[in-house]
Amino acid sequence: MTHSRQSGLHRRRSGVHRRRRGLSTLLFLLALPTLIIFTWLGVEIGLAIRSANQAKIAADAIALAAAARLQDGFEATRETALLAASINEGPSGAITVSMSEDNTGDVQRGTWDPSTRTFIAIPGGNGAIRATVSFGPNSPNGSPGIILPGIFELMDYEITRSSVAVPLPNIDGPSTGIAGSGLEMAGSSLLRSAGYVDVSLLTSGVLDLRGDSLIDAPMLRSDSGIPDQVADAVTGDVVTNTTLFEDPHAAKPPPLLQPQTDGGPEIGFLSPGLHADGLTVANGTLVLMPGIHQFGASGLQVIGDGRIILDRAMVHLVDVESTLTLRESARAEGVAMPNGPWRNVAFLATSEGPPLSIEQNATIEIDGDVYAPDRLIVLRNRGRLKAMASILGGIRLDQNALAEFTSAILREDDRGPSARLVR
Repeated sequence: MTHSRQSGLHRRRSGVHRRRRGLSTLLFLLALPTLIIFTWLGVEIGLAIRSANQAKIAADAIALAAAARLQDGFEATRETALLAASINEGPSGAITVSMSEDNTGDVQRGTWDPSTRTFIAIPGGNGAIRATVSFGPNSPNGSPGIILPGIFELMDYEITRSSVAVPLPNIDGPSTGIAGSGLEMAGSSLLRSAGYVDVSLLTSGVLDLRGDSLIDAPMLRSDSGIPDQVADAVTGDVVTNTTLFEDPHAAKPPPLLQPQTDGGPEIGFLSPGLHADGLTVANGTLVLMPGIHQFGASGLQVIGDGRIILDRAMVHLVDVESTLTLRESARAEGVAMPNGPWRNVAFLATSEGPPLSIEQNATIEIDGDVYAPDRLIVLRNRGRLKAMASILGGIRLDQNALAEFTSAILREDDRGPSARLVR
């Protein structure tokens, strides 16, 4: 009797187990399509993410390559852009992009505003390149995924990535050296430097940026620490507690005093020599003839609509009180001396003294360097300074002032054209 009960109980349990196994199998079969769909979606989403990354990598490569050739003309820029695209892979193989002279293609020329981080497309522009890479049903590069292309086609959906690059000399060194008084910026001022900006803070120098001021440079370096708010306003890398540049002019004696010039300038032209009483140019244009022009007393003042042109010349401030001042709509331009110990230096001050100042709407745009290692230069309002390189005791910029340096302090550091991604 006991054995019979046990056999029955065993049969009932076996039946329950079979029914459970059958139910599990049925549930698995019912869930299988859902598992397949989720697995497929995971694969498709992964392919879409990978394609988005591929598009961005390709856009970066195209923008960098094309920007580096902007100065070589449209055909060179276009050829380089298409080559850079073809090296990258998309859903349908090698990526293709278009570039046209009327700026309607995937690769566009224009300008870049670092203060607003805005690209402005301009036909024939040589300040920046924007490259756009798209994957989708209407793109020659195809759509990502296995079945997803069909879904993209129904949804008319595209993956698009863009990059912006600006051309710049590949300078492995500083364009701007600042010692003693440091760097202070306020308002919407901008310091743009093709090479590094080196700021020495070991003495009494300060490094302070306020408002919307910006340093647009590949690197900001200091021999001390750099405040966080300053680092946040630098478009490139920030390096602290490092060794800065060696001043290539530090051991040079200043130019000897030249013979004193007689009287004022001839009509529109000024011969080189010592202008012991200084000079003021108010309205009109004055050409500084080739050679060294030394200014004593108050130095050189350019005011109103005055304009000076350096014709392979150098301005040397010789007295302690001598300075350089440009105000209102004044302008200084031209080319520095190409020869001699102080070649390539357009403005020279080798002694301590009052600040050099560029105020209101005044502009210095010179093919040469500014060397005043013990002087402060002050740019106010819309004052603008554009030079090849500078070594200054300090820089102060406020409101909408702009200081821009386009080459290297040591010319051998210039390694030819290159480009940098800005977005």
